[in-house]
Amino acid sequence: MSADGLPWDIAANLHLLAYIRRVLGKDPRKWGNPRSAEQRRATEALVAHKNRWAQQMRDLGRSVPVDVQKRTWAEEMRKAERQIRELCNDIPF
Repeated sequence: MSADGLPWDIAANLHLLAYIRRVLGKDPRKWGNPRSAEQRRATEALVAHKNRWAQQMRDLGRSVPVDVQKRTWAEEMRKAERQIRELCNDIPF
């Protein structure tokens, strides 16, 4: 990856950290017990969708309108949550 993509990776990491803090702040066991297989699968799904968002932003260029960034992030997190529900069907959502 080039240095041009680094700002999107940093932004994606910060967005994911805020998302996790917000979600787990409301329900610490939303994605399973700490260190459980369910939580590991949930984390993998979240990271995959975070990375997809960063790649989409790189593909759109250096100056992506904030509303597009937010809308795209929200859609990736919806996809991640759907994937988590499918992977961890034993967690009551």
